[in-house]
Parts: sequence; structure tokens; C-alpha cells
Amino acid sequence: MTKETIIEKVQKLLALATSSNEHEAAAAAEKAHALLAAHNLSMAEVTTTSDAPVDEVGQHTPNETKCGAPWVRTLWQATARLYFCEYAYSTCGDNTRHYVIGTQANSITAAHMAEFLSKTVMKLSLKARKEQDQSTKWQRSFRQGCGERIRIRLHNRLKELQSGRDEQNTIANANNLPALYQSNSQALRAFMDNEMSVKKSKARSQRYHAGGYNAGQEAGNNVGLDAQITATASSTSTLALGAS
Repeated sequence: MTKETIIEKVQKLLALATSSNEHEAAAAAEKAHALLAAHNLSMAEVTTTSDAPVDEVGQHTPNETKCGAPWVRTLWQATARLYFCEYAYSTCGDNTRHYVIGTQANSITAAHMAEFLSKTVMKLSLKARKEQDQSTKWQRSFRQGCGERIRIRLHNRLKELQSGRDEQNTIANANNLPALYQSNSQALRAFMDNEMSVKKSKARSQRYHAGGYNAGQEAGNNVGLDAQITATASSTSTLALGAS
């Protein structure tokens, strides 16, 4: 396949990435960036020969929810970073709005994954509490422990990919990922500095039930992350950055 043929394919995929169908757009953008990584092409090489739109870093807000506990926010942050994105949040009354900042394809994928993981933790905590006839405090502590364990696993996976190691042997073109993470991180920082007003938040110390926390940690080891990472890197409001 010639370089010109590859560029033409990428341009067509980028055009599809603007589809109003979120799933179709995300799939097209992922394929486009995977081709770029596989053949060591830059986005500049593609866009200079075409008017095809680029899936640029932007802002995607999936939902507003009452689920804004610290463990939820740190879980969203870890998921966002694994998928080439950054995370912030804002609060309004009892509601928390989660923001995933990145390209359209990456932010949609990260948001779906973060929401899935958060709901999984809550379902597991409810089931465990009923089975063991435990208190509400035990259930809250289970969620903290489970969420924290999943966050650590996501963080370790990110470090593995950033270093170019793909110990799970699941990612095509894994050697290209460190450079993609670095370049995408620069684009994210530039976007957030220019377009958003953010402030750091401090993690609050929490009291927890040791038994519930430990049970949650154990359950968190068994939650499937399904981190299907491919080479997909690609108005001002006051937000709080999730605590690292």
C-alpha cells in the first residue's frame, strides 16, 4: 500500500469522524489514528493535502449525576488519562458534572468506560452488602476500596503503555504509544490553558470501615477493564481538576 493510498484512506475516515452518529464517528476516528500510527504518519501530512476535518482536542460532557464521591472522580480521571484525555469536574448543588477533555473519539470512549466502571462498583457494593448483611458505612467503604483498586490498575496500565511495554500483548503498534501519549498530552495542556479556567482540588480524608474497604479492594481486582487502547491519540468555565 503506497503512502498516497494510506493518506487517502485516513482522509476518508476523518470525514466520517464528523458523523452525527457517535459510534460511527468514534470508530472512524480510531481507525484513522491507528493507520497513522501503523505507518508512522503525522496528522499534518494528511491534513496538508486535504480539507478533511481533524478530530481535534475539545470538550465532551457525557452527563450530570449525583454520583460525585471522591472515588468516582479519581476513577474518571484515571480512565480519561488511559484514553488520551484529561478530566475535570464541576458541582452544582447535589449534582456533579464530569468533563472528559480530548478528541471526540477518545473522550466518548473514555466517558463510556468511566461510567461503566463507576456503575459496576456501585452494583458490586450493593450486592455485597445484601449478601453479607452489612451497614451503609460498610457499603460506602466497599465502594471506596473497589474504586481505588481499579484506579490503581488503570494507572499502572497507563504507565505500562507510556513506557512502550505491552505486557498483555493486546495492543497493536504498542511501540508508537509513548510518543502519542506525549504529543496528545501537550495538546491537552494547551487546550486547557487557553480555553478553560481550572483549579486544583484536594482529596478529602475519609473515614471508612476497614472490612468493607478491604472487601472492595479484593472485588476491584476482578473487574474487567477492557482497555481496548488503539493508537487513537489525537466557552470558558471554572472547573476542578480531579486529584491525582
